[in-house]
Amino acid sequence: MTIGLALFAAGLVLLPVALLLVRRIYPGRNPYFLRYGFAKAVVAFLLYAGVPALGGALLPEFALRAPLLSLAGGLAAFGYAAAVCRRMQPEGWRALGFHAGGHPRAFGAAGAALLFALPAILGAGELTRGLLELYGHALQPQPLLLGLLELLEQGGPRALAALLLAVLALPLLEEIFFRGFLQPLCTQNFGDRGGLVVTSLLFTVLHQPADVWPGLFVLSMVCGGVMLRTQRVLAAWAVHALWNGGVLAVLLYCPEARQWLL
Repeated sequence: MTIGLALFAAGLVLLPVALLLVRRIYPGRNPYFLRYGFAKAVVAFLLYAGVPALGGALLPEFALRAPLLSLAGGLAAFGYAAAVCRRMQPEGWRALGFHAGGHPRAFGAAGAALLFALPAILGAGELTRGLLELYGHALQPQPLLLGLLELLEQGGPRALAALLLAVLALPLLEEIFFRGFLQPLCTQNFGDRGGLVVTSLLFTVLHQPADVWPGLFVLSMVCGGVMLRTQRVLAAWAVHALWNGGVLAVLLYCPEARQWLL
């Protein structure tokens, strides 16, 4: 717990530095105003969460079942969100954050934000782990992450498919839905900070187990901050993909780290 507290404290010190650096790389506030309401966001959210739940109830266990169900939910929500934006927004589906130009600076801002936020993300997770152990709570590993690791260790085509899903496809669909579709609506109604918090809470509660929520919340706030600043969903995806890829690489090549990251 001491390590977690030290990391989290260091992260809180570094976060203002990250904010200043991101603002310098990508200056100016870039709000985006939407023409759809919460009813459509609720439908998209039900698709995102409901399709995997329904598939999980109907389909038997098989390799890649969990990530493929998540992919199905993400695709369903993306299809609906794209259709809504096409009908109601002047820029069509580009309203989800697929704007032209500005991507090199956006990726630079994303990299800087993740680098300076790492202590806070890791510290939040380790501090939570220490507190839960202190009060006798049995820590639960992440089922999806355990399944991905098992497939990656086996190698072969299924391992490649698992890697592409975990690092590329699933983070992209999550960022399109949460940062591209939900976050602008939330920030428009609750302000920048309130919108980031509401979006991050929704993002966090869809992941299991609850033990990992604090670290995921901080990660989501970083992704949301990058999206709010750049309005480039690919920049938010870069943060998410780098995190997922980095965690998988550490778990595969440094098994001793599994006690902190699983």
